[in-house]
Amino acid sequence: MDDLPNTASMPQPEDSIAGVMDDLAHEQAADVITHQKILFEALIESVLDGILIVSAEGRMLHLNQRFADIWHFPAEIIQSKSDEAALQWAANQTTDPAGFLARVADVYTQPDQEVREEVLMKDGRAYERFGAPIRSGGNWLGWVWTFRDITERKQVEERLRESEHHYRLITQTATDVIITIDANSIILFINDAVVTMFGYTAAELLGKNLN
Repeated sequence: MDDLPNTASMPQPEDSIAGVMDDLAHEQAADVITHQKILFEALIESVLDGILIVSAEGRMLHLNQRFADIWHFPAEIIQSKSDEAALQWAANQTTDPAGFLARVADVYTQPDQEVREEVLMKDGRAYERFGAPIRSGGNWLGWVWTFRDITERKQVEERLRESEHHYRLITQTATDVIITIDANSIILFINDAVVTMFGYTAAELLGKNLN
């Protein structure tokens, strides 16, 4: 009888089954996480905006290729994952490096604040920068930044301003009477010839019905 094994110390079938089930559960959880990571990265890369996600400690957690292309980051900055290094590199490409850095520093001190503003680059490009805090419950986890190219829109706006300036310059120096009205015959613009000819000031005529 002394030679019989002590079955109490031997693995029981139910223990082995439980261990296998735990291993399967861990493998399935890992597969779900991997799948979600793949979907997340595919989504981030599919958008046209540059996207950067920064931790609360100032570490770059993720950026898409579009963001890297906007700022022409060298490989060593991306590999360092240092938000500070990336900011210094990016700031030097803007028309106001000191203002760029000061604005980001100010935003980071106010984790409940969202920010939307324009960033002008030395090479003529323009981007709309949007920043929003990342929160989970009451915890601040970091920031997500997006950069949208608005260069074409800014160029159109500038051409419109120049066109309006030229139009006003021509009309104001013309000797003929020029009046602009809307669909309801409300006077929107008059040139100096109108004032000279009729003796009314612009303030007296603008906004009045021509009829």
